[in-house]
Parts: sequence; structure tokens; C-alpha cells
Amino acid sequence: SKDRKDFTVIGDVVNLANRIEKLSKQGKFSKIVFSNHVEEKMSSALLFITGAFLTTYLIELLIVWLFLRKKCKGIWFDVLLINLLTWPLVQAFYTGTENSFALLEVGAIVVEGVTLKYLSKVRWRRVALAAIIANIVSALVGLSGLFLF
Repeated sequence: SKDRKDFTVIGDVVNLANRIEKLSKQGKFSKIVFSNHVEEKMSSALLFITGAFLTTYLIELLIVWLFLRKKCKGIWFDVLLINLLTWPLVQAFYTGTENSFALLEVGAIVVEGVTLKYLSKVRWRRVALAAIIANIVSALVGLSGLFLF
């Protein structure tokens, strides 16, 4: 009919997408198949995320250790457990929503303080101070890192 239109897409990107789709249907590979370009971007993002988490963990471990070193054993594990709980949540809420960075950090301070108090059995004042300073310093380092990249 005269109203029918024919749309054809051509080019390197279309050919690459077609090859990737065929590979995913063959079953020789995992269900997720992606190009080298995506792999390069994902590996650099994963390296950045890992570095950011380790930086946060080490900063907060040092500060919490300075405050609580004589009060509890195994503080490295407690801080790791706390950061594995709060760090991904703060990152997800900050990047996925319009939430205030300061509000999320206050939430992290409260959750980390309560968790640290529960795990360490140290007085509230000491735990609260450690959580506040650790989060402020790690947030400032994180923010300065964002401006560098």
C-alpha cells in the first residue's frame, strides 16, 4: 500500500548488536554477553567502586580504632561489617534518588553508631564521636575524590 513505510537500520553498531544477540542464543556463553567496549567500561567502574569502598573502610577503620582501640578486640571486622551494610545503601540512595547527601550521611552515622555500640559494648559518647568523625572525614575524602575524576 502507499501508506506503508520501510525502515532499515544499517551500520557497525547494528552488526555488532546482531552478533552479540546470536552469541547469547547459542548457549556457549553465559546468558549475558556484551562487547569489549562495555567490558572495559565495567571493569574501570568496578575498579573505581572497589577503590572507593576500600578508601572509606580504611579511613573509618583508622578513626574508629583511634577512639576504641583499648575497648574492643576485632575492631577491623566490626568496621568492615558496618561498612558492608551502610556503604552500598548510601551509594544506592545517593545515586538513584534526589536525596540530600548530608541527610544520607546523617543516616549512615546513626546506623553505624548504633551498630558499633551493639558490637563493641563501648559507651555511647565514645561510639557517637567515632561514628561522626569517621563519616565526616570519609565523606570529605569521597567528595574531594569526585571532583578529581
